[in-house]
Amino acid sequence: MAANLNVKERRAHPRVGVNLSATIVQPGVGLPAIRCTVVDMSSHGAGLHVSEASPPDEFTLNLTAAGSVSRKCKVVWREGTALGVEFIRSKKD
Repeated sequence: MAANLNVKERRAHPRVGVNLSATIVQPGVGLPAIRCTVVDMSSHGAGLHVSEASPPDEFTLNLTAAGSVSRKCKVVWREGTALGVEFIRSKKD
């Protein structure tokens, strides 16, 4: 996914480019996980690229193969196979 350098960054927490394989865990019993690539990330959200199924509006993003590092996410925008997510903070954060 190419960056559009003419677009002004409006995020309060600018993202850093990464290239990280991750897994989207869909809520519900028996739903398959969706492989994705994290293309950019900040402490508050991330940009993802999926090559197959469209993920639900809220899901868990496993950032490690074992799932030891994960974030609850809410989709804030979608464009084709790209999507932007906001990390959902728990009450204790």
